[in-house]
This record gives sequence, structure tokens and C-alpha cells, in this order.
Amino acid sequence: MKQLITICLLAVLTMSSCKKEDLVDEVTYEVTLTNSATWHGSYLDENAQVVSIPNAPTNWTYKFKNTNKLFVAMIQAYPDGLSASADATMRIYVNGTVVAEGKCSVSPQVQYQFP
Repeated sequence: MKQLITICLLAVLTMSSCKKEDLVDEVTYEVTLTNSATWHGSYLDENAQVVSIPNAPTNWTYKFKNTNKLFVAMIQAYPDGLSASADATMRIYVNGTVVAEGKCSVSPQVQYQFP
């Protein structure tokens, strides 16, 4: 009986120590293009460093685990080419859910502030 109580107590303590703050968010940046084959821009990586991107294709994605607890995720994209109707749609996902979205024609930068 003592062993059963000990096992139950350990299970409760283990479960109560698993807090949401201990979970690491997966962040995904995505860029899709309209009337353009490539784009250029930059994003904030998992080490809070700005990374420049030249000539990236449409449907581009970049994923990382937010192990460094970034406060902000950010991406900016500009479609290449001369077409006046060219546009880039940028999305930021956290754990598979879209948390920020925008178009270059409105603002070339999209960002998300973590709670």
C-alpha cells in the first residue's frame, strides 16, 4: 500500500512540474508570391540575428524552435521583378497556428510579439 501511495505521489508531483512555460514554441516563417518568381528580404532567426535572403523562391519556409525565448519573431519580404502587381504574403506560425500575416503591398514587415 505504501508503494502505491508513493507511486501516486510521484506521478502527481511529476505532472504538476510540467508547466506551459517549459514548452518550447515552434516558429515557422512562410512567404508566398503573386506575379513574381523570387523575393528578397530578411528574418529574425532563433538567435535574434537578422538574416538576409536574396532570390528566395515562392512557398519559402523556415522553421525553428524558440529555445532562446525570443520576444519577437519578424520577417520582411519584397518581391523581385518589375511587375506592378507583384506581391508577397508573409505569415508567422507558432505551433502550427497563424499568429501574424501581412502583404508587402500594405507593409513589407510582419512581426509577432510572444506573450
